[in-house]
Amino acid sequence: MRVSRASKRLAKIVDRLRKGETLCKTMARNDRGWTIAYFFEPTNRPCSVKMAERTIASGLLAPNNDGLFGETQTWRAA
Repeated sequence: MRVSRASKRLAKIVDRLRKGETLCKTMARNDRGWTIAYFFEPTNRPCSVKMAERTIASGLLAPNNDGLFGETQTWRAA
């Protein structure tokens, strides 16, 4: 069975978190206004919104429940 590129990227994200990084959600300003952005701490490497949200939805990540208004802003490997 062939593994899709998306599955490989998802596995890469989970692997980074298992090695101690944290997936963080933030707001970033661009030429169209404000948008959601994801990055890894402590490396500050960006993560695509599509792959970050797909990985979060997969259930492989656990929220840190650290959001100011109830929604989490960081995730770790479950």
